[in-house]
Amino acid sequence: MSIQVIDSALSGATGARYDDPLKYFRLTERFYGGNNATGTAGQLDWYRLGTNPQNMNVAHAVAGAFGIKGIRAHTATDDFTVWTQYYRNVGPIRPGLSLTIRVRPQAGAFSNDAMFAFGIQEANDIAPRVAATMDFLGFRYDTGVDTNWHLVVKDQAGGAGAESTVNLGAIDTTNWTTFRLAYTATGVDGYANGVLKGTAPLTNLDTSRTWHTGMSAYNVSASGASQRICDATLYDLIVPTGGW
Repeated sequence: MSIQVIDSALSGATGARYDDPLKYFRLTERFYGGNNATGTAGQLDWYRLGTNPQNMNVAHAVAGAFGIKGIRAHTATDDFTVWTQYYRNVGPIRPGLSLTIRVRPQAGAFSNDAMFAFGIQEANDIAPRVAATMDFLGFRYDTGVDTNWHLVVKDQAGGAGAESTVNLGAIDTTNWTTFRLAYTATGVDGYANGVLKGTAPLTNLDTSRTWHTGMSAYNVSASGASQRICDATLYDLIVPTGGW
C-alpha cells in the first residue's frame, strides 16, 4: 500500500502522513450505490432533515466520477433539505484541516432560485445561508446573493451574517469543479481546481465546536416542483487529531 502525504501548506511539515489514524481523522464519501433515502444515502448513512426534506437523486457514474448523488429541495420558498452526519463526527478542529469536494450544479435550478452548501457545521437542521446564525466552514453558492461559489467561515457567536468569505468564481453547470479549503495558522485558503483564489481570515472561525458534516439544498423562491439543485461525487475531509 502506498503512503500518501498531505502537503506542507496544510500540515506545516513536509511529508506528514494523513493515513495514520492516531494523527488524522479522515472521512471520504464517493456517493456510489443506489441508495438515496435517509439513513442509507451514499456510503456513510447520511441523515435527512429540513422543511419538506427530499431524498437524493441517484445517477450512474460518468467519466471522472465513481458515483453521483443529486441533492434536492422541495417546491415552496424556504423549503430545504439538510443531509448530515449529525452524531457530531468531527471533533474540535485545528490548523492542518483540509476539505475537498467535487460538485456540479444543475442548470435548471437557477430558473427557480436556490442555495447549495457543503462543509462542516454546528447545527444539524439549519441551512447555512447568509442570515443563518450558526457555525459553518465550507462552500456555498446562494442565488439570493449571486451565482458564484464562496468559501465561507461562519460564526454563530457573532449572530446572523457573521461570516468571512472568499469568492471562488462562477458556478459551472457543465463541468465538475473541485474545491478545497485548507485551514492554516493564519487563515483559511480557498482553491478552485487547484488554483488559490484567496484566504479568509480566522475572525469568524469558532474552533471550540464539535462539528459534523453536512450538505444543504435550499429554495430561495418557489420552484413549482421538487428540484435537483446540485450533484456531488466526492467529499474528502482530513482533520488532525492532535495525537502522537
